[in-house]
Amino acid sequence: MDTVGDLHDRYRGNRAGETALVGALVGATVVAMLRLPLSSIVIALLLTRAGPAAAPMVIMSVVVAYIATLLLTARRGDADHARSTT
Repeated sequence: MDTVGDLHDRYRGNRAGETALVGALVGATVVAMLRLPLSSIVIALLLTRAGPAAAPMVIMSVVVAYIATLLLTARRGDADHARSTT
């Protein structure tokens, strides 16, 4: 959570920066739930109306959240499989 706090501190007082942060968090949340990266980017950009300046931050947060979700799901599946065979 330090990264989110650092980003918030960097953009504090800048309304466009806060909108970009909200867009990044919306995109990360949507991709973690739906596992549809492109749709998550579009939803986040449209819902927050952040504009093209916020797109790189939204895209990066969606990519990181998507990869983390896939890795955590794979690890969880391996643990469930190991538990069921013993």
